[in-house]
Formats: sequence, structure tokens, C-alpha cells
Amino acid sequence: MGCAASSGAEYAAVEITTGSNRGFNSTAKRKKAVSIRSTRAKLDSAGQVAASLSAGQYSIAGAEPSGPKENQDRGLILMEPVERTNIMAVMDGHGENGAEASSFLQTEFPTMLTTILSSHLNGSSNANFLKIISKEFTRLDQKLVGPKFMNSGSTATVCVHADDLLLVAAVGDSRAVLGSLGPTPGAYTSTLLSFDHKADRPEEQARLVNRGAEGRPIYSNG
Repeated sequence: MGCAASSGAEYAAVEITTGSNRGFNSTAKRKKAVSIRSTRAKLDSAGQVAASLSAGQYSIAGAEPSGPKENQDRGLILMEPVERTNIMAVMDGHGENGAEASSFLQTEFPTMLTTILSSHLNGSSNANFLKIISKEFTRLDQKLVGPKFMNSGSTATVCVHADDLLLVAAVGDSRAVLGSLGPTPGAYTSTLLSFDHKADRPEEQARLVNRGAEGRPIYSNG
């Protein structure tokens, strides 16, 4: 997942969307991609575009030796659900019922995130925002219970852009990376904004062991 943000601009209600700006929800097979893009423009006094903010998502299903694999990725783009704030999220389902898990999060996130952001912009601190969203992640996780989700689930990575602030919350291994213009024209630098929850990372393995788990990476084809 990539996050790109500009700061301090007021964007008029001018939007150009390919697909749905609420996100993609597809059972596309291997070699079939799903993408969305949403752009919001700032207009000058003459009605011309003075600045713009764009968000896009692209997904393609992975491959398995046995044949085509279902695309269990889900995405979400919300342009100004709360004034001067934008939300981008990706969810990567895994397991037999991974598509159902990621679709559930895609449905739940808009209301949940908009409610939290409204509170945040009314004076809540950044630390409190992340604490609240962590509790909400746990609440949603507790809804994905039962036999069908015993070996199925979804990652979730959320980027919230508010003026010159970028907040990131993540669970699983959908990685958030910030691309920034470097000192050389046309060159970008990358900054890691999240850390994978994978047992092959020493820090994550230690966290799992401390919580009573075995902390052993499991590899499979696909």
C-alpha cells in the first residue's frame, strides 16, 4: 500500500472517479486486476484547478500451482468523509473465507472511521486516536469468530490524511510506505509507515511467544 499526501490545501467538491471511490469488491481471478482512482481538486477564483489530491488502488490476484486464485483483496478510498480529511485503506483476505473477512471490514470501516475522525478533529489527541482505533480493530476482530474463520481472516491497513498529518494503523502484513519527493528532481525516497505482523520478524516472534503462542513462521505456495 502506498500513501501520498499534500498538506494545507482546501479542496473543493470536484471529484473525478474511476470505478467506485468507496472501494473495490471483486472476485476477480488471476491475471485480472481491479483498480480505482479518486481525485479531488482545489479551484482558484477563476474556477481553474490550482491543486489536486489523488488516491488510487490497484489489485491483482496471486497465483497457486493448482490454478487461478480468487482475489480476496478489498480497498477503500473516502475523500473528505470529514472536512479536510481523507481515508485510504486496504484489506487482504486469507484462507478459504478470506474474501468474506475482507469484505466485512470494507463494509464496517467507513462508519467506524468517520465516527472516530469526527471525535479526533474535535480535540482528541493523535495518541488517543490510535488508541481508539486499536480498540475498534479488536472489536471487529471479535466479530470474525466461528468455524469458518478458524483459519481465515484479513489484514487491515488504514491511512488517514488530515492537512499536514498522516496517521497509520495496521494489523497483518499489508505494508504502508510513504513516497516523498527527494532533493533530486523526479527522484523519490521511501519511508516505512508500518511493520509486518509476521513470525519471521524477531520482534513479532518475541511478541507472540510472550503471549503464549509458538511464534513459528508457516510457509505455503501461492
